[in-house]
Amino acid sequence: SGMRARRPLRSGGVYGRTTLLACRFVASEGLSGDAIQRISVDAHRQLPLIKATRNDANIGRTRNIGRALYDMATDAEYGMGLGGDETFDVSELQDADDLWQAAGLTFDHVFTDRSTLWEAMRIPAAAGLAEPLAYAGKVHVAQTGPKTAPSQVFTPLNTTGVRVDFAFDRERDVDGVRVVYRDQTSQLDKTTVWPADAVTPTDVQAWGVTDDDVALDMAKIRWKQRVSGQVRASWETELEGRIPRRGDMVELAHPLLGWTDACALLVAADGQDLTLDRDVLDGRAAGDAVFVKLRDSDGEPSGWLGATWQSPTTITLDDAAPITLRALGTTGEPTHVLVATAADTTMRFVVDTVETAGPFAVRLTGRRYVESAFAGTFAEDLET
Repeated sequence: SGMRARRPLRSGGVYGRTTLLACRFVASEGLSGDAIQRISVDAHRQLPLIKATRNDANIGRTRNIGRALYDMATDAEYGMGLGGDETFDVSELQDADDLWQAAGLTFDHVFTDRSTLWEAMRIPAAAGLAEPLAYAGKVHVAQTGPKTAPSQVFTPLNTTGVRVDFAFDRERDVDGVRVVYRDQTSQLDKTTVWPADAVTPTDVQAWGVTDDDVALDMAKIRWKQRVSGQVRASWETELEGRIPRRGDMVELAHPLLGWTDACALLVAADGQDLTLDRDVLDGRAAGDAVFVKLRDSDGEPSGWLGATWQSPTTITLDDAAPITLRALGTTGEPTHVLVATAADTTMRFVVDTVETAGPFAVRLTGRRYVESAFAGTFAEDLET
C-alpha cells in the first residue's frame, strides 16, 4: 500500500518577517565546504520609520531617547507589544523627551543579547541622565538634573527615626569617575575620566552614549555629586501627604542637620494672622522679623515667606498665603508651619529609596542635593 500527501502552497512568505540574504562567492584561494554552508552576518535592526510624537510629522529614522523607550515597550515585532497609554505616563515621557532634545542628547546602541524590558529601558534612559521608575502601575522617568523646587518638606512633626551619615573620603578611596560609553561606528567601548589625573576612578556605564563631550560631562556630574553629596539621611514618615518617588528632591528640617528653629500646626487663620498649636521661637520681641515656610496637605512646601513674630503662638505673614490653609481639626492634613530666624535653613536631599516601614509608614533614604554639580554641563537644560 502507499500513502500520498500534498503540500499546500503559501501565497505569502514562508519565513515570516525575516530578511533573506543572497550571497555570491568568488574563490580567491579556495573555499572549504564548511565555509560555503556557514555564513556569519552582523545585522543591526534600526528603529522603524516613525512620526513625531506631538505634531504627527514624519521624522524618519531616529536617535530619540524617548522614542526608543516607547518602542521597546510597545513594538509588537522586537519589543513587548504593550499598550503605550497603559505602560507609560505618556505626557511625562513627552516632557522628558523635550528636555533631552533641548540638551542635544541622543541614543545609539546595539542590543546583542536577550534582556528583560526593564534592563533594556535603563540603557536609553541613562543616555538622558535618567532612569525608568515603576510607580502607580506605570513607567515614569526619574530625571537627574537641576530641580526648581522641592516636592515635599519633612520636619520633626512628621518624621521619626531620623539618621544622618557623613561619608568622608578615606585614603585609597576612589579619586574620580570613569564613564564607559560606546563608539558610534564600531560600538566598541570607550572611556573618559574626570578628574583627568584620577588613578583609582569608579566606573559608570553609559552604553547608549556615543558623544565624547556628553560622556565627559557625565563624569564631571557624577564626580561633583560624589564629592559634595556626602551627607546622607534616612527617616520614616506616616502616610501624611503624597509619598515621594525616587529621584524627587525633598527638604528635611531636623536638629541633626542644624535645624534650631520651630515647627507647628496651624490652629486658625484670620487673614494673614496665623495661630499655632505650640510656642515657636519663645523669647522673641513682638514685631521681630522671621521667615515662614508652609506645608500643604499634600506635603508640598511653599517658598520662604516674610513674616512678623507677634507672640509665641501667633505670627503675621507679610503677604497672603500662597497655598490653601487648613486648620487643625478640619478636613484633611493641617498646614504645617515652619518658623525660622533666617531663610534657607532646611537641607535638600534627592530620594534614593522608598520602602514600607509598617502598615501606615514608609522609610526614605536620600543623599544631599548638589545643584552646583550641573553647572557648565549639558544637564543645565534638564531642569525639572
